Amino acid sequence: FNYYIYNINNKGSVQILNNIEKLYAKNSDYTRFIYTVPTKNKVDITNVIYDSDEEKESNIKNQIKDYISNYGAFGNDLYYLNGSVETLIATNINKVYAYDIRSQEYSYSAYNFESNLLDINNYNDMETFYEDLENNKLNSLYYKYSTNNASLAYKNINENIKVIIKNNSEYYLVLSNGEYYNLYYSKINNHSIKQVGEIDTNLISNKLIFNYINGYLFTNRINGIYYLNLVQDGKIRTLASNINPEYVEISESKDSIYYLKKTGDYTNDLELYNGIRTSKVVSNIYGFIYINNDLIYVMKDYDDKTNTSDLYRLTSNNKLELIYKDVADWYSPLKDSMKTQDEEDSTN
Repeated sequence: FNYYIYNINNKGSVQILNNIEKLYAKNSDYTRFIYTVPTKNKVDITNVIYDSDEEKESNIKNQIKDYISNYGAFGNDLYYLNGSVETLIATNINKVYAYDIRSQEYSYSAYNFESNLLDINNYNDMETFYEDLENNKLNSLYYKYSTNNASLAYKNINENIKVIIKNNSEYYLVLSNGEYYNLYYSKINNHSIKQVGEIDTNLISNKLIFNYINGYLFTNRINGIYYLNLVQDGKIRTLASNINPEYVEISESKDSIYYLKKTGDYTNDLELYNGIRTSKVVSNIYGFIYINNDLIYVMKDYDDKTNTSDLYRLTSNNKLELIYKDVADWYSPLKDSMKTQDEEDSTN
């Protein structure tokens, strides 16, 4: 793709990017960009082979060396453009998972091989070598700051992952594991990281809740029980157990958490964690929706035969004011628009 800036005053167009594979980010005045272009650089994988008997010569050895030295170019190159200065960030990458145009932090995957992996003295035909080489190809995940050397974050990832870089100091990886996800972490130190380590398992989603002021929130399921957890600086703290994972909301001040704690098949207690202690707001409700501190609505007296419940507004003294009975379904356009904005703000 080619990208242009159109001036609505003089109706003129200026081309700013050429032959772009994907545009990832741009600033508000269109002077800085992050993008990828199809690579023209050959991958250097000469370190993948070694020869345990260098004195022994063979045609297969020469073919392998020739193949390795001309392994080819694949994937894309990642660039950062600031005005007229174009900077190559990484070459031969597969996918970009995180990026920040202000802090110049990136996380991406690229094919990788272990060093001294294959002894070319062991091969009698090229087909076997081709197969071994491809079977040992890794899709590795990296962290990189600007043009610094890249740090290996995870040796071999699957495609279903999410990377979160927080405050230029915390690197999180959410990696699928069957029907659940596992959470990994590494501290960013001097613009580099060590390989991530696992800090929790059985997350029910790869989407962490970002807008809590004291860290990230997530829910996991252990032995049939749902837990609400807080992660900060790679440390996990469980805030509540036996919760309803569909109902976790952050207050408008972003310093408190509303959630449901299950008390029965169709009943829950609405609880509030203010960063220090937990308090019960109201008991025996089915669900709730939080818009702001003055607009909290709850569903109560759920009927599993008609799939209806009664809708109440929670007053300032935590009393319930009936709004409508036998409600089958409900939503708030205001809440939906706010949630969409939150989701946009939490992405890279």
